[in-house]
Amino acid sequence: MRASLLLLLLSFILSWPRFKVVFSAETNAALAAASLTTLAGAVSLCAIGLAVAQHGALAGALLVAGAVCSTRLTETVPPWASISVSALCLAAYIETAAGIA
Repeated sequence: MRASLLLLLLSFILSWPRFKVVFSAETNAALAAASLTTLAGAVSLCAIGLAVAQHGALAGALLVAGAVCSTRLTETVPPWASISVSALCLAAYIETAAGIA
């Protein structure tokens, strides 16, 4: 269970830097509407929802807090690589969670 939660955490950490541009006022509309930003948003929101649904509200809150604090480590990674690995981590989490249940 800890390994699956780590996959979920990595998924959110890697997708959050691109998704947070939606909430910035100085972001241009093309970047906010880009397909990579949309995918990052879907992965981020799915990771939050799965964390709360599978592990409880406390784990969901800790996931968000830990990931937001850890995103500085991934800002140098190219966005396409970050989102790709994030989606793969989310898929792996879903696969392991389906095997557990």
